[in-house]
Amino acid sequence: MSSSHQIASFRKVSAGVLASAHLAAQDDRPSVAKRDVSLVLKRVAPALGIDGTTYHVLDILLGLVQVDDFQPGRRPVV
Repeated sequence: MSSSHQIASFRKVSAGVLASAHLAAQDDRPSVAKRDVSLVLKRVAPALGIDGTTYHVLDILLGLVQVDDFQPGRRPVV
């Protein structure tokens, strides 16, 4: 595994963060609609301990992502 991923300096680097960065850098991600991401977030948020203000902030940030950001070769940027 290459370690050329960029991780924000304020994040504590852990095995999970490195695995997440590796997955995010791959180009073979499945095609996903923004609507589907929103529905999955709503469904899994309680199991992940995400509620209240945190959930609302994530939902707002997802709302700011452009539909084109979900196209192959693009990365969502908020």
